[in-house]
Amino acid sequence: MFSIIFNYLFELPRAHKQKCLIVVDSILLILVIISSFTLRLGEWYWPENELLWVILIAPIISIPIFIRFSLYQAIIRFIGFIALWEVIQAVTLYALLWGILVYFSAVEGIPRSVILINWLLSIVAIGGLRMIIRWLVFEAIYVGNSGRKNVVIYGAGAAGRQLALSLRHSNDYNTLALVDDSSLLQGQSIHGLRILSKESLEIFISKNNISEILLAIPSLSGSRRNEIISYLEPLSVSVLSLPSLEDVAKGRVKIVDLHEVSVSDILGRNGVSANKDLLDLNIKNKVVMVTGAGGSIGSELSRQILKLKPKLLIIYDQSEFSLYTIDMFFHKT
Repeated sequence: MFSIIFNYLFELPRAHKQKCLIVVDSILLILVIISSFTLRLGEWYWPENELLWVILIAPIISIPIFIRFSLYQAIIRFIGFIALWEVIQAVTLYALLWGILVYFSAVEGIPRSVILINWLLSIVAIGGLRMIIRWLVFEAIYVGNSGRKNVVIYGAGAAGRQLALSLRHSNDYNTLALVDDSSLLQGQSIHGLRILSKESLEIFISKNNISEILLAIPSLSGSRRNEIISYLEPLSVSVLSLPSLEDVAKGRVKIVDLHEVSVSDILGRNGVSANKDLLDLNIKNKVVMVTGAGGSIGSELSRQILKLKPKLLIIYDQSEFSLYTIDMFFHKT
């Protein structure tokens, strides 16, 4: 029943969702004021007579303020700390105006501490409501998507953190952990993701069905990058890499910027154009064998050789799964 209601609300036009949120906010603010009186008096409180309008006027004061602070224009599934700060500002202004109105209304039976309690509870209620909705949408759309690839990000620096945030809302990738060589970071967590050592990576991959490792250390030297890729190659996972640090600093790093690790990534310099005549002479209509064909380099080498139309291509690797993966790729192409 809950999932049916949730899906119905999720499919509503944005204008209808905003109206629903306004109604829910109004009800919450009324309940918050009643709760504030209850907490202050130490017993269940229900407004009577002239106190009733003091409580019912809360939405009339708050909703225009919330609209002015764009609380209903924010896309809740992407809400962050900036949006929560706007919630705090909007609620503070509402609580202040409501408190002034209550103070000068000369209505008896309203303790001044209720104004402060109302402010605190309103922040929790209005901000908490949006965080709960954000969590429900995240669980329904992203966590519930079984088609996403389980991946690990290698590098817990600026690029890795930015990539982890981007992948939170990806329909293709499900980030399970970060890996970093720094012993100071290992065992800690960033954005709810545990930071592993590279030594524990092999066991983590086998337990969690990891299909890809995203290399997010664009400032690495060529030799260090080569060392990391050589370490990852026997793990039977694809290795994708981010672009340069300049692109990261300028905020141009996106999910689509990920690309398979190439020879130029390992060399750390521009590649040299291949001599096609020489390649044809040594490969075309000949039997060619590639060892380590299941790794990122070997698999790419096999793909390039296949384009040159050898008489027979023999691929060799210790990992049966890696050979199966590249063989399936050849059959698809």
